[in-house]
Amino acid sequence: MVQLTPAQIEQFNTDGFLIRDRFLSAEEVALARTRFEPLLRGEFETGVYPDEWNWREGRDPADRTRQICSGWEVRPDHCANRAQRGSGPPVRDTGGVAGRAHRPG
Repeated sequence: MVQLTPAQIEQFNTDGFLIRDRFLSAEEVALARTRFEPLLRGEFETGVYPDEWNWREGRDPADRTRQICSGWEVRPDHCANRAQRGSGPPVRDTGGVAGRAHRPG
C-alpha cells in the first residue's frame, strides 16, 4: 500500500499537488493508454458512470480536451488495481476524504 510521508503531505498542503515518480510501472502505463478511447466512447463495464465525463464521441468536436473523473470506477480491473495499489490512503491523507463506495450510474 502507498504511504505518504509527513514531508509529502506537507508538500501537498503547500503546493496543492504532489508528484510521485514511478507510481505506475511502464507496463501499467501502456495498459492504461489502451483504455482511454474505450472510456471516452462510454464503454463502462461495471455499469458505473464516472463522476464527470466531459467529452463524448459523436457529441463533441474531436479537437476538444477530453476528461473523465474517477474513470477507475468503470472497469473491474481498474477497481482491483486501485484497491491493490492502495491509492486511497494518499487521497485521504492529502484531502481529508474518507473514501466512498460504488454507486449506480
